[in-house]
Amino acid sequence: MAVCLLKMEQKRSKSLTEIAAIINEELPTHLTSHDCNEYPELVKLLQSLSSHLTSSGTSYDVHRDVIQAEELLHQKKTIWLQYKLLYSELQDMITEFDISCIDMNPASDSEKFYKTLSDLMTRCEIEDTLDCFADPDTTSSLLGLTRAGLEYRNPHKKHKPAIQQKLIPDMETRLKKKCETLLGFYESCSDTNSKLTHAKIAQLPNLLHLDIESLEEESRSLRKDKQNQETLFWNYYKVLVEFMDLLEELITSYGLHHQAHSDKITSELLAAQCDEMSVNIKVMELEILCDTYTEETVEALKIIRKHIDVSMEDTQIELHWSSQAVAAYEAVGMGFDQLVDEFGMLTEEIANKKWTLNEFHQNLTS
Repeated sequence: MAVCLLKMEQKRSKSLTEIAAIINEELPTHLTSHDCNEYPELVKLLQSLSSHLTSSGTSYDVHRDVIQAEELLHQKKTIWLQYKLLYSELQDMITEFDISCIDMNPASDSEKFYKTLSDLMTRCEIEDTLDCFADPDTTSSLLGLTRAGLEYRNPHKKHKPAIQQKLIPDMETRLKKKCETLLGFYESCSDTNSKLTHAKIAQLPNLLHLDIESLEEESRSLRKDKQNQETLFWNYYKVLVEFMDLLEELITSYGLHHQAHSDKITSELLAAQCDEMSVNIKVMELEILCDTYTEETVEALKIIRKHIDVSMEDTQIELHWSSQAVAAYEAVGMGFDQLVDEFGMLTEEIANKKWTLNEFHQNLTS
C-alpha cells in the first residue's frame, strides 16, 4: 500500500515538475514542483500572466517598442561606426605620412595634399565640438562659432572635390586590405579570386551576426540546461527524502520489533555465557589454591603462624608496659623534663671526670 501511494506521489510530482518547467520557460521565474504544490493560486496567476508577458517579463507592447528602439539604435550605431572607421583610417594615413617624412623628403604634391587633408580634418573636428551644450534647444555655440562661418572661411573649400577624387581610391584600397586580413582571420582560405573574396567580405557582417546569434542561442540553451539540472536535482532530492521517510517508517513498524526480540535473545545468551565464564574462573581459582597449598605446606604454615602468634603476644605485652611507662612519664609533668636534663648533665660531667682520672692515672704510671 505504501509503495502504491509513493508511485502516485511520484506521478503527481512529475506533473508538477512539468508545469513548473513550462512556466519557467515562458516567464523569468524559477519555480519548483514544491512551489507548485504549496502555492497553487500563484501557479494560476503565473499561467494567466504568461499570455500577456514575454519570457523577459515585459508586456508584448513594451517588447515591440524595445525591438524598434534597438533597431533604430543599431542603425545609428552602424552609421556612427562607419564614420568612426573612416576617421580612424584618415588619421592612420596622416600618421603614416608623418612617419615617412622623417626618413625621406616627400614630394611637394604629397606634402601639400596631406597638409590640406589634415587641415580639413581639424576643421571637421571643430565643427563636431560646436554643439557642446546639454540643452538641444539652445542656439549658442562654442566661442560663438558656427558651421556656416567655418565653411565660409575655409581656404580649402574649392579643393574638396579634387581631394575626394584622390582620397577615395586610396581609402578603398586600404579598407579592402584590412577586410581581406579580417576575412583571413575569420575564414582561413587561400582563394585568390577577387570577386569571390569581395563577395565574402560583403557577407562577413552577416556571418558575424549569425555567429553571435548562435553563441547567444547556445548560452540560452546552457542556462536552460542548468536550470533543468537544478530542478531535477531538487526533485531527486525530494524523492530521496520521501524514500528515506518511507524506509524509516518501515524500519520502525516492522524491523525494530524483530530487532528488539533478537536483541533480547542475544542479551540472554551473553548473560548465560558470562555466568558460565564466572563459574569457570572460580573453578580455576580453586584448582590453583589446591596446587599451591599441599598438606606439608599447610602444616608448615600452621607452625609459622603459631610462632607469629607467640611473637605478637610478647610484642603486645611489651607495648602495654611501654605505654604504661610513657603514661607515668607524662604524669610527672614539666619537672620530669628538667630532671632528665639535669641527669644528662650529671652523666656528662661524670664521664668527663672519669676521662680526666684515667689520663691522670696513665701519666702517673708512665
